[in-house]
Amino acid sequence: MQFLSLLAVFVFIAVNQTHAYLDPNSGSGLIAFLVAICAGLAFYGKKIFYAIKNKAKKDD
Repeated sequence: MQFLSLLAVFVFIAVNQTHAYLDPNSGSGLIAFLVAICAGLAFYGKKIFYAIKNKAKKDD
């Protein structure tokens, strides 16, 4: 099993050329993905903030 893992790593390292194509919409997709991640984190942080705030308010 270890031999197969090392062989797979060697095959990926030994590649000299890659023929990748990034079309113009790839950048837009990446930006949309990053904006969605940031928005999700913001809403999640807001949810936690208000949960803590309500907990502190109930304790008073």
